[in-house]
Amino acid sequence: MSQQKQQFQILIDLIIIKLIITLWHVRNTQCIKPVLNMKKLICTLLALVLTTQVLVVQAQDEAFEELTMNGLASFSKLRKEYYVGALYLESLSADADSIINMEGKKRMEIRIAIKKWSPRRFSKQWNEAIYLNNDPEIQEEFADQIQAFIDIPQDDLKAGNIITIDMDPDTGTIVYLDGQRILKSSNNAFFYVILNTWIGSKPPSSDFKQNMLALPTDSAGTELLVKFDGLGYEESRKKQIAAWSKPAKKESSAAAPVTLALAASAAALPPSSTGTTVKAKSTKQAAKPKSVAKAPVTAPDTTKPVMDIEKPQLAKAAPPAPKPEPKPAAKPAPKAEPKPEPKQEVAKAPEPAAPTAEELEAQKQEGLRNVYRSNILKLTYQNTIYPKRSISLGHQGLVVYKVTLNRKGKLLGLEEEKVADHSLLNKAARKAIKKASPFPQAPDDLKGDKFVFSLPFNFKL
Repeated sequence: MSQQKQQFQILIDLIIIKLIITLWHVRNTQCIKPVLNMKKLICTLLALVLTTQVLVVQAQDEAFEELTMNGLASFSKLRKEYYVGALYLESLSADADSIINMEGKKRMEIRIAIKKWSPRRFSKQWNEAIYLNNDPEIQEEFADQIQAFIDIPQDDLKAGNIITIDMDPDTGTIVYLDGQRILKSSNNAFFYVILNTWIGSKPPSSDFKQNMLALPTDSAGTELLVKFDGLGYEESRKKQIAAWSKPAKKESSAAAPVTLALAASAAALPPSSTGTTVKAKSTKQAAKPKSVAKAPVTAPDTTKPVMDIEKPQLAKAAPPAPKPEPKPAAKPAPKAEPKPEPKQEVAKAPEPAAPTAEELEAQKQEGLRNVYRSNILKLTYQNTIYPKRSISLGHQGLVVYKVTLNRKGKLLGLEEEKVADHSLLNKAARKAIKKASPFPQAPDDLKGDKFVFSLPFNFKL
């Protein structure tokens, strides 16, 4: 039984006890107005029960906290970073099709990084991303859910707001904003409509998609992980979000369907994946213009400027003036016609070579290494404790340790890469690593006798 259910059961038990005590008190004191007291008690009981039920339903499912971070990427546009997104799965995978067909729970988490994200811009950007990465049939089927999703913000989103999208095969897809449920769909496929915007045929960038399919392990990836961990909402923000539960519909957030002319650039788009439950939109389908009825010639469409372009016609030559009869002259010898030059065959561009066995093996090793590092990070963070004294003193800081492991997961070396200004935080990070060791052994297919990883710890109040 989860902690929330236990709290709910305890509250119900307390209410029943209170009801019994009150009834006993009314009976023994011969209260003058027992009926009125009983009505008050019943109203209080119902109010508490209903309130508790709402809290239980709206709270995020703790089972999703057991998922492992599969990828992490930053979304930027026009040199502005809007959010850092993370994808969580029950088992890690570097293949988009495998992720979509994978069974089990999944989570998308969007942590807002920009200072202000207006409802109009939020709606426009997500509408375009959904349009580019999903088939028209899918968009039509989930039109209501898509509209509800892009209408989530009733006011400006701010840095620290967190949008969480949870998919449970048994209950459907639920969207939370700062921990409060704001949207639910019983159809699991709606989750993939949103997920396709990250790992579909037209993601924000190729690097974004790659980082979602494999957690980045370089220095930039470490910095991004620290930044992601540092983004969070304040408790005072919850009250403002709660006021959005029954919002008045704004014109700015009700964006019209996006219509994009993709025919010119369609050839440059990569082909979509196949064999998935909800397919990412293919390039050719995206490039197809929607059928438009031709307007009659007598009544052109006046909503757009119309330019009548007549077909060029050859002008009729004027009758030549009478010329004097020329004197007979010797006919020139006929010129020899030049022989046509042989056509040169245009050499076709060579087709890209298939990846070699060495390249495929390198990709496999990189994926296995990312999986192993992710498991080590998860286990280490589970053993990290923020020192109470540091909390009371307001100590914050970033600590990065470099660990060296053997194949069995034994800790061979522990070095400081970056230390905080407060020694208590450095000791807490070091203690978490030692407490988590020995770590799980390396995957069987991962080559090497020793493995070196950087583990960041961002202590932030």
